[in-house]
Amino acid sequence: MRRTTSTRISLLKRVKDPDDAAAWREFHALYAPLLFRYARARGLSPTDAEEVRDQCLETLARKMATFNYDRDRGRFRNWLRRMVNNKVAALPRARREKSADSSETRGLPDPRPAPDELWDRQWRYHHIKHCIERMKEAVSERNYRAFCLLLFDGCSVAEVCARLGMNANQVYVAKSRVLQHIRQNLGELGFEGE
Repeated sequence: MRRTTSTRISLLKRVKDPDDAAAWREFHALYAPLLFRYARARGLSPTDAEEVRDQCLETLARKMATFNYDRDRGRFRNWLRRMVNNKVAALPRARREKSADSSETRGLPDPRPAPDELWDRQWRYHHIKHCIERMKEAVSERNYRAFCLLLFDGCSVAEVCARLGMNANQVYVAKSRVLQHIRQNLGELGFEGE
């Protein structure tokens, strides 16, 4: 099983063109929430996390026109992780740690994972979330609702059938179709086999 979490190379090539608005919308939809949530998970306030996100996006907008993907030099995700970590580190220490340094938590071990582990979790989470959002456009509303009831709400097949007026076979087919679209989108983003 090949396990990779690389960025879709075609998207990186498309955002080299500052006039490709669709590519930039997709790029922003994928990476802006990732950068914000990662900064928040590193202990930043919402305002500081927004500042870090915006600084990273500004840097990306400047650098993507000349960015050349070279797998031998490293992955895009590693470059992006270094950038966001540098932006977090550049904030004054008091702003970085004010939420993590309350009187209740002083002296306790930090329950947050290491920054690299945290980044990898956030990277996977946001790519999967992005694929689920894209999947909404590819399947019927009823199939999407059946999938959400099963996966997110923890409903049984019988409950989904009762709520949506479907039979069990229709629910299983809906789930299969939705998962097929999600897997296809994940494959396009480099998550084959996950």
